[in-house]
Amino acid sequence: MELSARGLNVDLAGRAVLRGVDVDVRPGEVVGLLGPNGAGKSTLMRALAGQVAHAGTVRIGGRDGAALSPSERARLVAYLPQTRVIGWPVSVEKAVALGRLPWLGFGGRPGPRDVEICREAMAVMDVEGLAGRRATELSGGEQARVLAARAIAQDTPMLIADEPASGLDPAHQIAMMAALGTIARRRRAILVSLHDLTLAARWCDRVVVLRDGAVAADGDPADVLDAAMLAKIFGIRAHIAREDGRPVLAPVGLSGEAARGTAAGEMR
Repeated sequence: MELSARGLNVDLAGRAVLRGVDVDVRPGEVVGLLGPNGAGKSTLMRALAGQVAHAGTVRIGGRDGAALSPSERARLVAYLPQTRVIGWPVSVEKAVALGRLPWLGFGGRPGPRDVEICREAMAVMDVEGLAGRRATELSGGEQARVLAARAIAQDTPMLIADEPASGLDPAHQIAMMAALGTIARRRRAILVSLHDLTLAARWCDRVVVLRDGAVAADGDPADVLDAAMLAKIFGIRAHIAREDGRPVLAPVGLSGEAARGTAAGEMR
């Protein structure tokens, strides 16, 4: 199932946050959404997930997103927001099982297949050993993995995840990205926002770069994340290499213009 947006515009508090954004996410690929703070990444994800009003069109599996009911959308798109705090004192197992609600209907009870899907999602996110723990007693990183498992348990053709690797230790960051790749290979479409360019270069099939609410670049990480782009959009210099045919990117300092701006600010 493909998700596509054309001419997406969002105004918040009288300010244009997104301006004419076109984006496609196709089955079988992990698309990384990149950009500096304030570029519009979270707003774009919320618009695609139906969480914020917008102008322009969003089509999900060929259907007009505006015509979908909340229950229909929940069976097509799972949305993992950036905020990762669990406020209800239920067990991890029950928290993950909430991902099955769109499929159960009012008053429905989970069946064997629902239980199996939840167990698989917990295994993917390495939270099986936490199943009986209260979700509110977990660390921030553990709660993030539980909520990711809940989104995976929703078992939708499209997954939108806003900074899912934020706050995780390096091993779980890599495990998260590997899990998204595994899900995509099941012919699902994944859109994930990232601040970590190293993860994006290594694990994303394609990257979309936002700047000031508009698309600045869209393509293979090896082509998009070059020295000129990193300096222009992100204000950094980076060491770029390859391993197993994939780019490896390690920021090493500020670009010349960014460094001069920082120095001027410190002198004021």
